Amino acid sequence: MSAQKCPEPGWQIGLSVPAGAAEIFVQALEPLCYATAIFVEDEAANLWRLTAYTVGPPPENELIAAIAIASVCAEIDEPAVKCLLLAESDWVAVSRSAVEPVSAGRYFIRPSYLEESSPRGAIVLTIDASTAFGSGDHGTTRGCLLALDNIAKESRIKHPLDLGCGSGILALAMARTWRRPVVASDIDEEAIRVTNENARINDVADLVKTHCSAGFNVAVTAEGPYDLVVANILLGPLVKMADDIACHLTTGGIAIMSGILGYQEKNLRPAYVAAGLQLISRFELDGWHTLVLSKT
Repeated sequence: MSAQKCPEPGWQIGLSVPAGAAEIFVQALEPLCYATAIFVEDEAANLWRLTAYTVGPPPENELIAAIAIASVCAEIDEPAVKCLLLAESDWVAVSRSAVEPVSAGRYFIRPSYLEESSPRGAIVLTIDASTAFGSGDHGTTRGCLLALDNIAKESRIKHPLDLGCGSGILALAMARTWRRPVVASDIDEEAIRVTNENARINDVADLVKTHCSAGFNVAVTAEGPYDLVVANILLGPLVKMADDIACHLTTGGIAIMSGILGYQEKNLRPAYVAAGLQLISRFELDGWHTLVLSKT
């Protein structure tokens, strides 16, 4: 597949944050961008520089919301953000140049434009993240995939939900693993479009049902209850949705929570313990924690 020029000019989003907050802002901005990069800006001041790229002007309302949510999660003041119009460039090629195949347990994720031999016996997922978050290489996504791999060794899942599906990687992984219908939801319409396209590419379009939803709306609720809920989001929304997730999870059902840094786990677990979920395992990758909980 050859890269195509985007008809709109490229834009750059730039901001500086403390080192401990850098990954939170990366995850918050990735759904809006084709590519992101972070690097040390001032080692003495412990500041990192985040640069993100979009095709066309950055969506103002979504950008403001993403920065606000990330600031709350990182417990810092909102940083100054600069958006610059750049010279014409091939932004699809920029995005692709940073993508490499990813292995996580039984799963092997590769972009459609790379011909890469897969490990023997692997479940191969072909993913083009495009403008939706999720090429599979982030610690949160890999943590969720490792959790799914572990669950698949012991449980037969019948009705899973991917809450905040991004590019659909986790929904596709569940559909391919258990060959059961999967519900996938996201607040972003572009994420839903990309998930549907990736489901088609991976021949599971008949198993993945998508909803554009902020959490448990009427459509997502009507599909439940679920025996597995995977939510790779951010700390704030995860805490707020603890009761909803528990309510729509079957007794004995499993919840996989990701999108939190190690030091944030202490802020997440009490909400789920109070909702009746107990921690059964944890995966730690690149400073990010993925928690596997069971409803008692």
